[in-house]
Amino acid sequence: MDIVGLRDLLAGARIAEGTDFESIYDELVSSGRNRDLAVELERRVFDYFAAMRSPPVATIYDMLILSLRKKDLIATFNWDPFLMQASRRNMHIACPPQLVFLHGNVGCGVCHQDRQVGFAGQACPVCGKPFPQRRLLYPVRQKNDNQDPFIAGEWQRFRRFLNDAYMVTIFGSSAPAADLEARELMLDVWRNNPSRELAQVEIVDVKPERQLRSAWGDFFVSHHYGIAKTIHRTYLSWFPRRSCEALYSQTMMLRPPKTNPIPRFRNLARLQSWTKALVAEENRCEKEGQALWCELHPDTH
Repeated sequence: MDIVGLRDLLAGARIAEGTDFESIYDELVSSGRNRDLAVELERRVFDYFAAMRSPPVATIYDMLILSLRKKDLIATFNWDPFLMQASRRNMHIACPPQLVFLHGNVGCGVCHQDRQVGFAGQACPVCGKPFPQRRLLYPVRQKNDNQDPFIAGEWQRFRRFLNDAYMVTIFGSSAPAADLEARELMLDVWRNNPSRELAQVEIVDVKPERQLRSAWGDFFVSHHYGIAKTIHRTYLSWFPRRSCEALYSQTMMLRPPKTNPIPRFRNLARLQSWTKALVAEENRCEKEGQALWCELHPDTH
């Protein structure tokens, strides 16, 4: 409450300390009382996240963006703009993975007239007007996602990808445990995935492994899952930009590929330079019509 600057606001409204933000906001919206307070809460939360800026050094967000290709998708419940910023500052290296924001995002703008999505403030490619920032989806028991065209579209894209996914990495997400509706939507789609029995699910979380197996067990098939406390112990890190190819080679072709772990560079330019060799191989294979495998091992600069 103090970090976002809500304590004084709540004290003025005589709301008891110790009540979490989700419960406070849910009560305000559900009861219809003190609409002005709800609006001010929304504004302060939005402004807090909108002010966030990525440091100039390489971050885990840069690593995520550069370890995936344009065929891939990152879905997030987070409001912070770090994925958007990482995507923007690395797109000159390679076309970034697709991003979907299941609860909205402060860095995302939407032109409803032309049905275009982009960086907030950037020009719509159709009408040329700046993308306006859109409101976030705040925590309430009845979210009614389908009443918001943008949120409904984001969930539709997410479900489409999840239905066809060969590898799913769940990075520190507790949303399904807190949001039963979201969990059921994900599970219903995943159960209908025709590749599910061959696919791999990876969980990255610091919670005890027994707790994570209990929380995510419905998504696992047999032994086709992995649990790690850090992203550096996953296929994404061991086989950047080649995770699905590596899994297929190992499980279907019985040819375990050599790992090519993404270096933990602190310098962003060095991480980008290292990635260029992988991108060059992708472009060559695409031009020559060749299959992409995991044999490239560029030198660490």
